Amino acid sequence: MEIEDDARRALEFLRALVVEGHAPTIEELEAYVLQPGRKRGGAIPKALLDQADQLKSAWSSALGVMVPYKGESVAGHLERVRWAEVRDGRIRATALGDAVLRATEASLAAPELPVALILGRDDKLAYARVIGAMAGMNARVLIDPYLNLEGLGDVLKHTTVDRILVGQQKERKAELAVAVRRLGANREVEIRASSAFHDRFVFGDDGHVHVMGTSLNGVGVRLSVMVRLEEAEVVGAVKSAFESAWTNGEVVHAAGT
Repeated sequence: MEIEDDARRALEFLRALVVEGHAPTIEELEAYVLQPGRKRGGAIPKALLDQADQLKSAWSSALGVMVPYKGESVAGHLERVRWAEVRDGRIRATALGDAVLRATEASLAAPELPVALILGRDDKLAYARVIGAMAGMNARVLIDPYLNLEGLGDVLKHTTVDRILVGQQKERKAELAVAVRRLGANREVEIRASSAFHDRFVFGDDGHVHVMGTSLNGVGVRLSVMVRLEEAEVVGAVKSAFESAWTNGEVVHAAGT
């Protein structure tokens, strides 16, 4: 979650002061947020000041009379969106404002998932890293034509994937259909089959798409990588192909059954 720097700085200021039992005035809040550091002096060449005056005069001549307008103050912004409230001339963060700040801090503190995972041959932890990456990105879609029972079990137990697209192998579809009923009784997950894909993909809930060089059952058996696709056009093409395959795919297990 992202909010403007001024709003975040103001909420941090209010939180710090409430610990000390103090609620600042609006003027104190504005003074800190707008100029948290010490104002420093210096020297400006007179020629630059003269140029600024000339530009100001030129703009005034070109645009005519300038009508000033007052923008929203930091305190006014916080109060309007109900992140803070003013009582008796003092401003305090609301429960909503505290929640916004916590959410912002959580998103800033969250570790960025690597763009690529190198999954080495005979790497005993490669499979665990892939499942961990899927959990970390809150994966919602898995495309794996060769998904096996072990992989299905770990996906159901450790990730948030709720749409799985597999291949058309008759025996595998039957196995997965039975297994998901036994392993995922409390999970709203749907499995469909299609021959539209050969490559393996994972979609995160942040919109990112990752491609895997091997199926889950091949991770750690042979060298492969898991890479996040960066080109918007490529990401869009993969998502579009998936939605088409999903719409036209054979239902192996319907969600909620």
